[in-house]
Amino acid sequence: MKLVVAEVKDGKLTKSTLEMVTAARECGVDGPVAVLVLGADASAEAAGVADRVLTVQATEYDAEVWAAAVAQVAKEQGAKVVL
Repeated sequence: MKLVVAEVKDGKLTKSTLEMVTAARECGVDGPVAVLVLGADASAEAAGVADRVLTVQATEYDAEVWAAAVAQVAKEQGAKVVL
């Protein structure tokens, strides 16, 4: 599985997130592409571009908390690539 950490602005995935989904599909590693949405709710939009959508609820941005969440999800899901 290839994990893309979503950047969300105004409730929508940013252009750079969509570009990372494309890069994940083309990186040469087998497996589905999952988008991880932290905090904001853009999961419906993410479902339209990824094979899987994972969400972590967070109230505010905190770099240490979010980095730990990404690492935990990547480990639990067996991600081969994290973008």
